[in-house]
Amino acid sequence: MHTKGSCHCGKTTITTVKSSIPGIIKCYCRDCQQHLGNFAPWVVCKKSDTQIEGEVGEYESSEGIKRLFCTTCGASIAKRPDDGEVVVIAAGIFDQPLDFEVIKEVFTESKQPWM
Repeated sequence: MHTKGSCHCGKTTITTVKSSIPGIIKCYCRDCQQHLGNFAPWVVCKKSDTQIEGEVGEYESSEGIKRLFCTTCGASIAKRPDDGEVVVIAAGIFDQPLDFEVIKEVFTESKQPWM
């Protein structure tokens, strides 16, 4: 079974295999905080199970990591390591709410007191 999502304006879409998602990962790194203004909930998926289509831009936000975004509305879509077989997708982008639990919190040492 696939799950689909899109950016805020709908010009960029994403489809992935739902069964390949192990759960939600909350990231508190400074990179995510500066990019999104708070922590970031992500899902890790296999690159081979994921299709991203539309008006996608990308930039290297940290060494070896590209951030993907819609070039029209600017919505954050995903993060993609240059090496490896995974893509990290913004959990809130999916059309239907994901029925997964938080399985991990990372970079908690950077977590702001108000988080």
